[in-house]
Amino acid sequence: MSGAVNGVLTGASSGFFGALGSLLGWAFYAWVAYIVGVKLFPGPQTKSSWGELARTLGYANTARFLILFELVPGLQALTRLVVSIWVLVATVVALRAALDITTGRAVWIAIASAIGQLIVIAVALTIATAVFPM
Repeated sequence: MSGAVNGVLTGASSGFFGALGSLLGWAFYAWVAYIVGVKLFPGPQTKSSWGELARTLGYANTARFLILFELVPGLQALTRLVVSIWVLVATVVALRAALDITTGRAVWIAIASAIGQLIVIAVALTIATAVFPM
């Protein structure tokens, strides 16, 4: 939903691709968080699956539905700020719960996962622009 609203606000012709991008981004972030939190840096009691991480991170991202308030003139910046902070805090709580780790460790896993996701996306976009020049 937030991707669709973002597409409408930025003048994209279809909110479908924004919504699809948001869905794929959530699934990919859950996968990266799974690799980082379960395979690379597990806690002493970490026994989690990708499904458990995807589910908890999905709940953490439900606040993005409030992006609809960006359609109200004058509320765009405030809405973006509140929703971003809400999702950030909820993501840390989701990682802490799903991975059975401390809050500090969840913060570092969230940061490492975000960096990992950005690196993979940057490499993919670089390859895509080299293969399909505009």
